[in-house]
Amino acid sequence: MGTTCCPDCAGGKACGKYHVYVIELSEEAAGRRGMPPVDRINHPGRQFYYVGMTAHEPKCRLRQHQLWVEGAVEFPCSCFGDEGEVMRKFGRDGQPGTRGNRLAGEFGIELVWRLVRELNPLSSQQAGFAEEQRLATILRSKGHGVHQA
Repeated sequence: MGTTCCPDCAGGKACGKYHVYVIELSEEAAGRRGMPPVDRINHPGRQFYYVGMTAHEPKCRLRQHQLWVEGAVEFPCSCFGDEGEVMRKFGRDGQPGTRGNRLAGEFGIELVWRLVRELNPLSSQQAGFAEEQRLATILRSKGHGVHQA
Protein backbone atom coordinates (compact mmCIF):
# COMPACT_ATOMS: atom_id res chain seq x y z
CA MET A 1 0.00 0.00 0.00
CA GLY A 2 2.64 2.56 1.05
CA THR A 3 2.50 6.24 1.94
CA THR A 4 2.96 9.44 -0.02
CA CYS A 5 6.73 9.30 0.48
CA CYS A 6 7.47 5.58 0.39
CA PRO A 7 5.78 2.55 -1.16
CA ASP A 8 7.00 0.35 1.72
CA CYS A 9 5.76 2.45 4.69
CA ALA A 10 2.19 1.85 5.83
CA GLY A 11 -0.19 2.76 8.63
CA GLY A 12 1.99 5.51 10.12
CA LYS A 13 4.88 3.08 10.60
CA ALA A 14 8.28 3.39 9.00
CA CYS A 15 9.35 0.52 6.76
CA GLY A 16 12.69 0.00 8.51
CA LYS A 17 14.65 1.62 5.70
CA TYR A 18 15.82 5.19 5.24
CA HIS A 19 14.04 8.15 3.63
CA VAL A 20 15.22 11.41 2.17
CA TYR A 21 12.72 14.22 2.70
CA VAL A 22 12.29 17.87 1.74
CA ILE A 23 10.50 20.50 3.81
CA GLU A 24 9.42 23.73 2.15
CA LEU A 25 10.42 26.68 4.33
CA SER A 26 8.59 30.00 4.54
CA GLU A 27 10.11 33.21 3.20
CA GLU A 28 10.93 34.19 6.79
CA ALA A 29 13.84 31.72 6.57
CA ALA A 30 15.59 34.13 4.19
CA GLY A 31 18.68 35.67 5.72
CA ARG A 32 18.71 33.34 8.71
CA ARG A 33 21.96 31.72 9.77
CA GLY A 34 22.54 28.61 7.65
CA MET A 35 20.21 29.69 4.83
CA PRO A 36 21.92 30.81 1.62
CA PRO A 37 20.50 33.85 -0.20
CA VAL A 38 17.99 33.40 -3.02
CA ASP A 39 17.32 35.98 -5.73
CA ARG A 40 13.52 35.79 -5.82
CA ILE A 41 13.16 39.25 -7.40
CA ASN A 42 14.93 38.33 -10.64
CA HIS A 43 14.00 34.65 -10.38
CA PRO A 44 10.43 34.24 -9.06
CA GLY A 45 9.45 30.73 -8.11
CA ARG A 46 12.65 29.94 -6.29
CA GLN A 47 11.96 28.37 -2.92
CA PHE A 48 13.59 27.71 0.43
CA TYR A 49 14.00 24.06 1.44
CA TYR A 50 15.36 21.91 4.23
CA VAL A 51 16.66 18.54 2.99
CA GLY A 52 17.10 15.69 5.44
CA MET A 53 17.32 11.93 5.83
CA THR A 54 15.62 9.74 8.42
CA ALA A 55 14.63 6.21 9.40
CA HIS A 56 11.34 7.66 10.65
CA GLU A 57 8.29 8.21 8.49
CA PRO A 58 8.92 11.78 7.21
CA LYS A 59 5.66 13.19 8.67
CA CYS A 60 6.90 12.10 12.09
CA ARG A 61 10.29 13.71 11.41
CA LEU A 62 8.69 17.05 10.47
CA ARG A 63 6.74 16.98 13.74
CA GLN A 64 10.01 16.28 15.61
CA HIS A 65 11.58 19.41 14.14
CA GLN A 66 8.52 21.46 15.17
CA LEU A 67 8.46 20.11 18.72
CA TRP A 68 12.23 20.58 19.08
CA VAL A 69 11.88 24.31 18.40
CA GLU A 70 9.05 24.51 20.95
CA GLY A 71 11.43 23.11 23.58
CA ALA A 72 9.77 19.74 24.06
CA VAL A 73 11.78 17.00 25.77
CA GLU A 74 9.82 14.15 24.11
CA PHE A 75 7.93 13.53 20.90
CA PRO A 76 5.14 11.09 19.97
CA CYS A 77 6.18 8.42 17.48
CA SER A 78 4.52 5.31 16.08
CA CYS A 79 7.16 4.58 13.43
CA PHE A 80 8.68 1.49 15.00
CA GLY A 81 7.31 -1.62 16.68
CA ASP A 82 3.77 -2.71 17.37
CA GLU A 83 3.14 -0.76 20.57
CA GLY A 84 1.41 2.16 18.77
CA GLU A 85 2.32 5.71 19.58
CA VAL A 86 5.02 6.04 22.24
CA MET A 87 6.88 9.02 23.63
CA ARG A 88 10.55 9.14 22.63
CA LYS A 89 13.17 11.43 24.14
CA PHE A 90 14.97 14.24 22.41
CA GLY A 91 18.73 14.45 22.94
CA ARG A 92 19.08 17.79 24.69
CA ASP A 93 22.01 19.22 26.65
CA GLY A 94 24.50 16.70 25.31
CA GLN A 95 22.28 13.67 25.98
CA PRO A 96 21.91 10.97 23.32
CA GLY A 97 18.71 10.94 21.32
CA THR A 98 16.91 12.55 18.40
CA ARG A 99 17.56 16.19 17.68
CA GLY A 100 15.63 18.69 15.59
CA ASN A 101 16.68 21.47 13.26
CA ARG A 102 15.79 25.05 14.13
CA LEU A 103 15.14 26.23 10.55
CA ALA A 104 13.01 23.19 9.71
CA GLY A 105 11.02 23.49 12.92
CA GLU A 106 10.52 27.23 12.97
CA PHE A 107 9.92 27.89 9.28
CA GLY A 108 8.77 24.50 7.93
CA ILE A 109 5.51 24.71 5.96
CA GLU A 110 5.05 21.23 4.54
CA LEU A 111 6.78 18.17 3.16
CA VAL A 112 7.38 18.31 -0.60
CA TRP A 113 6.57 14.79 -1.75
CA ARG A 114 7.02 15.39 -5.49
CA LEU A 115 10.76 15.83 -4.97
CA VAL A 116 11.32 12.55 -3.13
CA ARG A 117 8.54 10.14 -4.12
CA GLU A 118 10.70 8.21 -6.59
CA LEU A 119 13.76 8.13 -4.30
CA ASN A 120 12.44 6.26 -1.24
CA PRO A 121 13.06 3.91 0.42
CA LEU A 122 16.85 3.81 0.63
CA SER A 123 18.61 0.63 1.71
CA SER A 124 21.12 2.05 4.18
CA GLN A 125 22.01 5.11 6.22
CA GLN A 126 25.01 5.66 3.96
CA ALA A 127 22.76 5.61 0.87
CA GLY A 128 20.43 8.04 2.66
CA PHE A 129 23.20 10.53 3.39
CA ALA A 130 24.43 10.30 -0.22
CA GLU A 131 20.93 10.86 -1.62
CA GLU A 132 20.34 13.78 0.76
CA GLN A 133 23.54 15.42 -0.48
CA ARG A 134 22.72 14.72 -4.14
CA LEU A 135 19.20 16.15 -3.86
CA ALA A 136 20.40 19.25 -1.99
CA THR A 137 23.01 19.85 -4.68
CA ILE A 138 20.41 19.58 -7.46
CA LEU A 139 18.06 22.02 -5.72
CA ARG A 140 20.90 24.49 -5.12
CA SER A 141 21.95 24.26 -8.78
CA LYS A 142 18.40 25.36 -9.70
CA GLY A 143 18.80 28.47 -7.54
CA HIS A 144 16.77 27.38 -4.51
CA GLY A 145 17.89 28.18 -0.98
CA VAL A 146 18.72 24.85 0.67
CA HIS A 147 19.69 24.07 4.24
CA GLN A 148 20.74 20.66 5.48
CA ALA A 149 22.12 19.68 8.87
